Amino acid sequence: MERTLDLACGEGDFAAELLAEVGSITCLRGIDVDPNHLSEAKRYFLTCCPSHVSFDFFLGNLETLVTGGHGKLKGPWNTVLLGISLHHIRNIDSLLPLIYDLVHPGGRLIITEMVSDGLTPPEIVARDLHHLKAWVDRSIGIDHAPTFTTTRILDLVSTVQNTRNVQASETYLVSDQPSITWDRTALDARKDFIETYLLHCKDDPEYSRMKREFHRVSQELIRCGYREPPRLSIILTKPPNHTGDLSW
Repeated sequence: MERTLDLACGEGDFAAELLAEVGSITCLRGIDVDPNHLSEAKRYFLTCCPSHVSFDFFLGNLETLVTGGHGKLKGPWNTVLLGISLHHIRNIDSLLPLIYDLVHPGGRLIITEMVSDGLTPPEIVARDLHHLKAWVDRSIGIDHAPTFTTTRILDLVSTVQNTRNVQASETYLVSDQPSITWDRTALDARKDFIETYLLHCKDDPEYSRMKREFHRVSQELIRCGYREPPRLSIILTKPPNHTGDLSW
């Protein structure tokens, strides 16, 4: 029996990836602060989840749940997943070791995070569009920082390694989109989404700066095309004889 906890799960995309790769998972729990994302996750898993897997999704603030030892996080968890979520979590430096503590001895913490450095021009365009959306989110009170550099991600992981005496068992870079998107309809759809999203903060003092940045990135989108930045994936495996976990 393998139990998986997906923190800041969004619409459940990375949990779905893991389910497709690991057939032994029998229990999945997802937690996110966005009710719309959770609704999409529930809708997907109701129609696509294998019958042998039980799943539930809960609304909650991750920082509050982790620091408060909430029962929704009570394990044991064979796998804890953080998929493209580090830059969405406030105080991630102090929280990541506590998140690692949720992993059962012999289990693993899987981190996969979009990188913001070492990118090609079409990947820079994708990053800058993402950062523009993050700017809007922050202006309306949503925790969404710019994506992290490779060094920043590795430094976060080093904090866990140094405080919990553990080594990464796997570290690799994954590209989800090998080819550049040049299709004008697809590019216009991305541009239109961000332009509409900007309207959430049209009364913000920074709105005119956001619009200028939008026009700059839109020009680069047409000139360079679009490709998702690669993801840095890191697996931290907890030794089977590890002691000192949080016991709730």
